Amino acid sequence: MTDTQIRCFLESAKCLNFTKASFNLNISQPALSRHIINLEEELNAKLFERTSNKRVSLTAAGEEFFDFFYRFHNELEEIMKKYIRYNTDPFSHFSFGFLQSWDIGFFMSDLL
Repeated sequence: MTDTQIRCFLESAKCLNFTKASFNLNISQPALSRHIINLEEELNAKLFERTSNKRVSLTAAGEEFFDFFYRFHNELEEIMKKYIRYNTDPFSHFSFGFLQSWDIGFFMSDLL
């Protein structure tokens, strides 16, 4: 999974509308839908219930993943803010790691 897929999922879960979420993320609605579908396939979990009036709702799995990804995304933003603060001080040293793509199968074992 990618950071883009996670951001698409989080924004869609906040808006409960793919069109509005795609507008907020400045991407096309089909691209957002593709990111969500790919994430669902990778997680092997349906994250949204789609309705006919363009509204969506989170499934039980979607709610669990929202909580997890929301915390992950907030922690990543905090680390980036710290990095920027330390980066402006020429005498500071700051190191961190970030995985571009990662397997959360370990975390999912509790959900299954």
